[in-house]
Amino acid sequence: RISLHLQLRGGSLQENTQSYPNDSFRETMELSPDQIGVVIGKGGAVIKELEKISGCQMWVDPKTNVPGLPTRILFVQGTLSRIFAAKKMIMDRIAMHESPRYVCSPDGILRETMKIPEEWVGAVIGKGGSTIKSIMQSSGAKVYVQPECSPGSTQRIVYIS
Repeated sequence: RISLHLQLRGGSLQENTQSYPNDSFRETMELSPDQIGVVIGKGGAVIKELEKISGCQMWVDPKTNVPGLPTRILFVQGTLSRIFAAKKMIMDRIAMHESPRYVCSPDGILRETMKIPEEWVGAVIGKGGSTIKSIMQSSGAKVYVQPECSPGSTQRIVYIS
């Protein structure tokens, strides 16, 4: 899941202590730790390349760059057209590194896998399994939540078929 927020900076927004050119915008992208790793790359090489190509400044909010948090905030700053280009490059890069979510098995059943933060599992399952049962009843799908996180991960895999 990627969340986007757009904020206008400069112009008449005097309460902002940082100054930006009038045509400069800052957008935030909410990314998982795995996704932020793909965007930053080894030694920051990928994010530097993305900045160079897009002409935007990019950085991770230090307040969210803490182990154990389910998401990180990536700031992207520049003109709207450059932000649009940067976002597309970021999303393409993430998509290239994520495994396919949908797989059609030989029996013709479409299966999907997705990752959810550990702290969301209770909400997905519900008290006594009521939420997951309701999802399965109303959709006709089978839903299975991995019992534990994979080693080194803070997310659980959900299988849907």
